[in-house]
Amino acid sequence: MKKMINLASAEEASRFVNVANRFSGDIDIKIGRYTLDAKSLLGVLSMAVGRTGQLEIIGGEEEEDQATLNQIMEFCD
Repeated sequence: MKKMINLASAEEASRFVNVANRFSGDIDIKIGRYTLDAKSLLGVLSMAVGRTGQLEIIGGEEEEDQATLNQIMEFCD
């Protein structure tokens, strides 16, 4: 699944990473030629805050992942 995401502030990025870490699959953010691990607070803070990127979600087959995925989608455009 691919969606566009724009994290406007460090606080929003922190909330996003906290939610992303509850997801059992992989989540990446692609910004230009760079790919970030969306579960890495340092990576997201250094590259994604204030920029629009493409969120790529892979996996997440666990039952509780659907609720987490819904929370992740709240951050998407």
